[in-house]
Amino acid sequence: MYSIKEILKSLVVPALGCTEVVSIALCSAYSASLIDREHIDCIEVLLSADVFRNALGVIIPKTNGLKGPDIASAVGAVGGDPLLGMEVLNTIKPYHIQKAIELVKNKKVRVHVAEKVRGLYVKTKIFSNKDISEAEIKDYQDKITCLKLNGELKKINTTQTKQDKKTSILSWIKKKSLKELLELLKILDKDDFEYLKEGLDRNLKLAEYGLQKRSGLGFGFCLDKSKDK
Repeated sequence: MYSIKEILKSLVVPALGCTEVVSIALCSAYSASLIDREHIDCIEVLLSADVFRNALGVIIPKTNGLKGPDIASAVGAVGGDPLLGMEVLNTIKPYHIQKAIELVKNKKVRVHVAEKVRGLYVKTKIFSNKDISEAEIKDYQDKITCLKLNGELKKINTTQTKQDKKTSILSWIKKKSLKELLELLKILDKDDFEYLKEGLDRNLKLAEYGLQKRSGLGFGFCLDKSKDK
């Protein structure tokens, strides 16, 4: 049995940017944490078709408007902090962006689509000097399922405990009826409402920015303009 508070704190978390590109960056950051980031020779990225499609047209946070899964992976590798989870790119500086651009320009970042894989899947392999590091994300955006250095499995940091709890909660929710889930809403307290309002305020600010700046694919901007015609 999970409380509504546990569910909210586990499943409703802040993310810096669109979750697909952030997930790609996070996977690369985990992989890069095992090797010498200053000497990255090549980055191989394998994505499910769903992730690849959704990551193509959205702006990567902290990159001054750059787009694409290749840049997302490169930025995460050179400057992302995996311990920040979905806010992995909060540590990005201008020199990280420039280095990521150079990696992509020099064709050192190769992105492939895993055609037979469905749902959310990201795998990053980084070659640095004589080392090869690998990281894998499956099922949801910050669930690291595998971490390797030169073929040897490595211990995933303490965020794994949170991931395990999230998996358990999702499994528990799937077994509940709609009526049972609605009953949980009756016990929301003041802190729960404030937490939800914080998320709502963040999303509204993002929506307003998109309407003003036509960021990403610009769907909201175009819809807003079309209503006046």
